[in-house]
Amino acid sequence: MVSVGTSTDLDFLIEQLPGNSQVEVALSAGNSGGESARSASVIVQTL
Repeated sequence: MVSVGTSTDLDFLIEQLPGNSQVEVALSAGNSGGESARSASVIVQTL
């Protein structure tokens, strides 16, 4: 896993992914107390 960015918005676009590929995505939250555990990962298909 690699960090692709941060956002305070509910929408987040992961740019520059390879076309016609499957990508594994997981989320974590962070604040002044640190970073949470990652969510369960999902596999998404890019166009």
